[in-house]
Amino acid sequence: MKKILIDNEYLTYTLEAEGSYKGFDLKVTHIIYKEKGKGFASDFIINGWRCGYVKVEDIMDKIPFDENKSQIDWFLKNIECDREIDFINVLPHIDPDNKYIGFACDHLFDTVDKCTTIYCTKECEKIIDQLIDFINNK
Repeated sequence: MKKILIDNEYLTYTLEAEGSYKGFDLKVTHIIYKEKGKGFASDFIINGWRCGYVKVEDIMDKIPFDENKSQIDWFLKNIECDREIDFINVLPHIDPDNKYIGFACDHLFDTVDKCTTIYCTKECEKIIDQLIDFINNK
């Protein structure tokens, strides 16, 4: 299942996978900038990169956020992921009404061969397992 969300002279942004795991929605996207120097296009990530997202809208009230820190700080401290969780927001082109956390495979030496759609899906599932453990044990 691939759905092109944006395709213009600068980039192609594709929803590559979406599904549900243990009651949580997850999404995997792939972004490709068409010119070097635009976005993160470089020799290392010339074929773009993937991102994984987990919907957290329905559990935000169960997480003990510190009002003196940003919400992403809690996820960084409590959720392990091969890639750092670096996103907490809505997905405007996919699901603009719900909040997600996510990670990007756009670091030096990441490749789309290494960070496949399956890899990103599995990472989302690991995040979901940790969220469930936290909710059940709090």
